[in-house]
Amino acid sequence: MAKTGLTITEDVFHYALGAFYSGWSAVEAFVDFGLGKFLKLPHDETHLLTSVMEFSRKATVLRGLVIKSKDSQKEKIIIALNWLQNESNRNLFAHSTVQIYEDKIVFFERQRQGRSRPKQHPYTAKEFLEHVRSVALHSLELSEGLGSSDEELEKFLDAASSVKRSS
Repeated sequence: MAKTGLTITEDVFHYALGAFYSGWSAVEAFVDFGLGKFLKLPHDETHLLTSVMEFSRKATVLRGLVIKSKDSQKEKIIIALNWLQNESNRNLFAHSTVQIYEDKIVFFERQRQGRSRPKQHPYTAKEFLEHVRSVALHSLELSEGLGSSDEELEKFLDAASSVKRSS
């Protein structure tokens, strides 16, 4: 692996991984918001529905609703959603073990079945930072496609605190 000039320290890695998860938190909020928008649900009902769904199911439902819609931004939404679901590597980062070397970061994807060795996913510091930036850019594309203004998202996120589920 070629040297990039950027040395990987734990601080650089932790900053980048933190930025990734911060961005992913926004992705989750945008997908939830989008479901409420396309289902025409009030914000509190949207939170009640989405709080019990896994991301992949929410993304699948949102994708189906967007495809059937006449929304002028549907292509932008689908492209961003597909990239985020298929290319973001969220599950890899969340469920792997990781080793930080001077010239690379390696995520060891553990196999769920069988006796095979973990699959290695190496990134240079530059590659990892670029990947984190791509997540942020696709997240922004999704938000813009959904037409989620800062004010509307603030109302949506505030509504989460009023949701009460029965046990």
